[in-house]
Amino acid sequence: MRKILQKTIAIMILFLFATNFKVFASDFNKLTRVQVLNTGQSDAILILSKDFNILIDTGAKEQSSKLIAQLKSESIDKLDYVILTHYHDDHYGGLEDVLKSVKVSRLMLPEFCVKQEEKAKVMKVVEASKVKYEYVKAGWYMEHNDIHLKAIAPTKPSKLLENNNSLVLLGQIGDLRYLFMADAERDLEKQIMKNKDIADVDVIKVAHHGIGTGSYKDFVRKVRPGIAIITSNGVESPNSKVVKNFTDLKCNVFRTDQYGDIMVLSEKDENGVVHLEVYSRKN
Repeated sequence: MRKILQKTIAIMILFLFATNFKVFASDFNKLTRVQVLNTGQSDAILILSKDFNILIDTGAKEQSSKLIAQLKSESIDKLDYVILTHYHDDHYGGLEDVLKSVKVSRLMLPEFCVKQEEKAKVMKVVEASKVKYEYVKAGWYMEHNDIHLKAIAPTKPSKLLENNNSLVLLGQIGDLRYLFMADAERDLEKQIMKNKDIADVDVIKVAHHGIGTGSYKDFVRKVRPGIAIITSNGVESPNSKVVKNFTDLKCNVFRTDQYGDIMVLSEKDENGVVHLEVYSRKN
């Protein structure tokens, strides 16, 4: 499978284009796909299928209008899961607007937290909305048809650094393997490297906007992704050394500050060959 994906990644690059969101919303609505939205230096990631939708983080508050507009363009009035990876406002800031705009069946919150005042801000929104919620740490797992997600970190709390309490999610989505790194920094990265399942993922959401507090060479070599997506603003992020750590391994890097919204999906041809496809929308 890995050799096939390397071959189709070369094909994918030829078909990368800037497109109208109508393509995102209409042509692919029967396919399971991942959309990493351009919300500046913040995270808002949609996993969409024909009957099941997940949102990983809600972006910064000032970017929530983009997220809500995308939910509307996809005709989404219900999210089956909203998963917050950690208690930083560039990851939870849009939560209130999301809860006001669509029905959320399950809200998953990180169990560990350094600054209780940050968690209190989230809980104030949660309790006002009366949404059902539960706490998550390493070992949590969910599956629905061709979407499988597992929290592989953190296995223990950080008492000093909120980023190292980030929920790191390993997923099998469609025919592709994803690693969503949230804002994991070096100590959490070392924890994750002990997990043999992270090797040879197809797509990685690069940790901490590619700032340089993670994505060290040994980690990137362990994961060996085909595609790396960085949620960056082009100013504070990403760090050029982080980008180089991926490109040195012939990994294709897509930055939201350069490509805008990024969508990844896979399709099988009549011979059963998996084609990985990436689409972008400048905004």
